[in-house]
Amino acid sequence: MIEIVSRILAQNSKRKSNATLSLDLIHMYCKYQESELPEMDNSVKAIQLDENLDNSPRISSCKSTKKHDELLKSSGEILRKLNEVRQTKAYEMMKYETIARMNASSVTAYLRQQHLKPNQVPLSETEAILQKHHEEMKNHAAIIIQQFFRRITRRKQIDRIFCTWKWISLPKRVQYIEAIAERMAGGTVPRRIDYSIIKNKLVEHKRTMYRNVDNYVRREQLIKHFANDLALLNGRYIKIDNL
Repeated sequence: MIEIVSRILAQNSKRKSNATLSLDLIHMYCKYQESELPEMDNSVKAIQLDENLDNSPRISSCKSTKKHDELLKSSGEILRKLNEVRQTKAYEMMKYETIARMNASSVTAYLRQQHLKPNQVPLSETEAILQKHHEEMKNHAAIIIQQFFRRITRRKQIDRIFCTWKWISLPKRVQYIEAIAERMAGGTVPRRIDYSIIKNKLVEHKRTMYRNVDNYVRREQLIKHFANDLALLNGRYIKIDNL
């Protein structure tokens, strides 16, 4: 009986020693974790600082680029305003020199005229070249449009006069019909001419007639232009309608 009790006590003491050993191990592991956590935190913070240091040049470069763009825009605006001021000043100096060279009696009229019309700021060389190019393009387009409409008007005038010249009055038609009837009644044999020859003669006659009408319209337009020029020189411009 005593041996059994001693065995039980020995087993309990072993269990207690194992339990205390496991508790000691757990306690030591917790202390190890607590000692390692600050080091891990420090390493994480160091890594974050390194990343921030790596990103800081990018952020600073972006900020510097934005500032550079803003400075460029502001400097361009300032240069444009300075250019406008210089052009305005040059225009004012030109007006002053013009007034200085003028007679005293003409200064008032000149100033009144300058006051009525807006001040035109002289353009730069590039803008002047572009404006001249646009004006030339507009003038060329206007010339082409005018030529087109003049050609149409001229064509209508020629067709109208051509129809007028081809028209045969009724008395003349009656005379021609009577002459043809007399020839047929008298037994006159008509001349035998090839159809192609007659066709070519008709085409040549129409071409000659059209050329004569064209020359007639040209002469009439020149006469009317001369009349308008003479009226303008005499100081009394009178608009003469076209054909």
